[in-house]
Amino acid sequence: MTTEAAAVAEITTRLATAQAAWSTYTLLVESENNSLVNQVTQVNPYLKLSVLMYSAEQMDMADNPFVKQRGQIVLMVVAKENSGMAPTRALRDFLTPYFDLENLGTVQCQAAERHLGRLVNGWEHTPLVINFWYTRTSS
Repeated sequence: MTTEAAAVAEITTRLATAQAAWSTYTLLVESENNSLVNQVTQVNPYLKLSVLMYSAEQMDMADNPFVKQRGQIVLMVVAKENSGMAPTRALRDFLTPYFDLENLGTVQCQAAERHLGRLVNGWEHTPLVINFWYTRTSS
């Protein structure tokens, strides 16, 4: 059994491992309520991490039942407009094996999904989305 905080910690630990292994340039990662990137001076693509919980399913009828909590990891590759898709694709290709169908401890990841990007304020936001679940008890 795990808690939301423990699940998010497993996810961020895995991302930190990937970040440390990326050797092309210093990879910056923004997460919820943590903005590090100065878009005026930023040249290389960077990541935005969001961990979203979207459903829960009761697994039994016990007094303190098991619950399968489902969520999504959204790794948004953010690159300057007109910088080309090659760096974005390279970063998504690099990150995929760290999460795709992986067991992160208590967090079970499904296949990574690649989605089309969207332009926001001169930056292309291209997501890599990984659905996941973990089991907890109701409290």
